Amino acid sequence: LREIRQSLKELDGGLKGELAISSEIEILQECFYLNIVPAGWTNRAYPSLHSLGLWFHDMLNRYR
Repeated sequence: LREIRQSLKELDGGLKGELAISSEIEILQECFYLNIVPAGWTNRAYPSLHSLGLWFHDMLNRYR
């Protein structure tokens, strides 16, 4: 969860203009737009063929 939390904070800061948008954040943004799970997240959690929304919901249920 640490990786997900950190990347979401960076994305938020970039969108607010508080941080420069890095290539990693651009990739994250594109994954959100395409509704796919970012590779950096699946590398640290678990692989899945689900869409981003379903994967995130499942990941939260596993965490609980």
